[in-house]
Amino acid sequence: MKKILYLCTALLAVVGSSPLSAEDNSAMLRQQIEQSMQEDCNNPAFAGCLGISSQTCLSAGQKMLDRCASKMPKGNIMENIAAMEAFDQCVETYFSKFAGISVKRFHACDAQAGDGTNPPPAGMNSAPDMAMLQQMMQQQAQNVGTAGVTLPLYKKASVMMHITDGKDMAMFVEQGITPLPALTMASPDNIKTIAAFYRKKLAGFTEYNLNGDILFLEKGPKNFDMLRDMKRFVTTPHVYLSSLNGDEMMIPPGSKTQIEIAYRK
Repeated sequence: MKKILYLCTALLAVVGSSPLSAEDNSAMLRQQIEQSMQEDCNNPAFAGCLGISSQTCLSAGQKMLDRCASKMPKGNIMENIAAMEAFDQCVETYFSKFAGISVKRFHACDAQAGDGTNPPPAGMNSAPDMAMLQQMMQQQAQNVGTAGVTLPLYKKASVMMHITDGKDMAMFVEQGITPLPALTMASPDNIKTIAAFYRKKLAGFTEYNLNGDILFLEKGPKNFDMLRDMKRFVTTPHVYLSSLNGDEMMIPPGSKTQIEIAYRK
């Protein structure tokens, strides 16, 4: 069950630069996830790693999809990174719950399933396709750069995406929410090293550990939940650090940590 960002990138390859309707996005995303579930749950190594049967794995996956359906990103998926992350967290949380396993165990087995032994998602059929998409993303990142970012930048990192106007995130705007501009970077340093840097730079921010990911949020609440507090997340300055397995699509080789910075202009 690959990371949701994999599946959204696959959809980008299918539709090129033409935007999909919200309904088409959700339908295609669900289809991709169901296909991925079939592949992984019918893989004895994956189900064995989880310690459950293939049938239990598939049943947990279907229940999870029903529970998380309302969280599926809508609109232009490449402009809804925060929504994808929230949906990804929903997938991890509820698949683990319905399968009767820990989120940590799911992460470990999911990473093993994505070690390159499985075929690429639909729409990502060849190395040239991947190289072309990566080149396009890197060119866009170079053109936009880091101009205007008002929170500290981690120097040893490559810019992957920079959405400079929250009004471009249609899904949120339709709900009356205007997210902050957001910069996404990838670094070869591990999450602990980068967290130590931001712990000093963002001393006034509240720090949270979210299943191993680390969030620094300005004036954050005592308790934070990505699903419940999504509006606060996208409209409040923050730095969000998540570990990379090393096989994520569109990420420079050797990257270990993704850095998302949402900032006020």
